[in-house]
Amino acid sequence: MLRVLRAPLLLACVPALLPSRTHCSTDTERIVAAVQRCVKSHSLEITPARTYSIQNFQDIKGLRHGTTVNVTQLVGAAMHDTVRTCARLVDAGMKPVAHVPARAFSTFSELDAFLKEVRATGCDEVLVLGGGGTVPVGPFSEAMQILSTGLLQKYGFKKVGVAGHPEGHPVVSEEVMTIALLNKVKWAQREGVDLYIETQFSFDAEPVIAWEKRIRRLLREHLGPEAKLPHVHLGVSGPAKISSLIRFAAFSGVGSSLQFIAKYKTNVLSLLTTAEPDKFIVGIAEHIESDPDTLIKALHFYPFGGFAKTAWYAYAVEQGQFDMQDDGCGFTTKTSP
Repeated sequence: MLRVLRAPLLLACVPALLPSRTHCSTDTERIVAAVQRCVKSHSLEITPARTYSIQNFQDIKGLRHGTTVNVTQLVGAAMHDTVRTCARLVDAGMKPVAHVPARAFSTFSELDAFLKEVRATGCDEVLVLGGGGTVPVGPFSEAMQILSTGLLQKYGFKKVGVAGHPEGHPVVSEEVMTIALLNKVKWAQREGVDLYIETQFSFDAEPVIAWEKRIRRLLREHLGPEAKLPHVHLGVSGPAKISSLIRFAAFSGVGSSLQFIAKYKTNVLSLLTTAEPDKFIVGIAEHIESDPDTLIKALHFYPFGGFAKTAWYAYAVEQGQFDMQDDGCGFTTKTSP
């Protein structure tokens, strides 16, 4: 989930380039409550490598008992590291979600063994992805192939996430992505699996809301008005310096993002600016309040500015430790860890 970063998203990180909203609410009390509800069921993400410096997860401020934490499986990383991290999170009272990238498994047996070991840690939730590798190392190239093996049911995984791309995929057409998502939802309904959609991160609420409405309408058309539709967990970047996001853009190798680097790499002030997702959160919170049928039920924070910093930020917002800006379109947190 972390590998793809598109230039429009990255450009939106710079405060001056954030889309301006001209119709923000002036009902401060209502918006504060809506923002708190929006962030209440948030989840976080961590790479196994980042856990080496964490002696005790309970020592991280804002990381409460029962917090959902995704454990990524980056290209080339050892599968055992994901298993070990899931075990540590379970022991610490957290709810790990193991990433299962299809292209990373060389054989069916390797996939079977991985899922068996993950489940043995007490982890009962996975996020099934195509994966970041451009060339599959084995027989699997897309998430649906993993879902179709029957292994998730075999080992009793109770909840399964799949990827969503509100602002498009860098190499796959929107039509293909939409068909793939519909097939995954149909699979979940046939198998009685609790499925949800977790999205790439974004900084602009409007295209995300438009995507959610379109997906909701499409699913209703194909599955019927009474069908149980999957919830959507929206990806959002935690507070991070522009320089950190630029480093990630360089890692992703997306050409248009490299153009962004060329434009801003000599602007020291921009590089030192910390981008926060407050405007995005307010926009999504207002949408949830105004549309009770929305599929958006949670936010998933990507910790580009650090895991501990992101955990505290999400907790502080959930607790209402922020001041609304005068225009009602964003907010500023009151405290730091």
